[in-house]
Amino acid sequence: MAKDKSNRFLIALGGFVAGTVAGFLFAPQSGRRTRSLVRDKSIKYSHDIADFAGKKTRHTGNKLKGYAHEVREAVSHKMRQQRAKVS
Repeated sequence: MAKDKSNRFLIALGGFVAGTVAGFLFAPQSGRRTRSLVRDKSIKYSHDIADFAGKKTRHTGNKLKGYAHEVREAVSHKMRQQRAKVS
């Protein structure tokens, strides 16, 4: 499953790079305008990536906190069971 996502990402990245190169080669506007558009797009995409990474990081952190809570509860439950057997 993870390998499939990795392949999709690499294909999308390759398409993006190929499209960018083709865009530069066949661009009808001036170099200054093209550089400005590239700069604006790169800033936008870097912000999008940072937002996505932040959301994934928070989500993963929350899931880990949930798992830790479940483990603590399971251990606590087992300890209570053992104490009840000993008593």
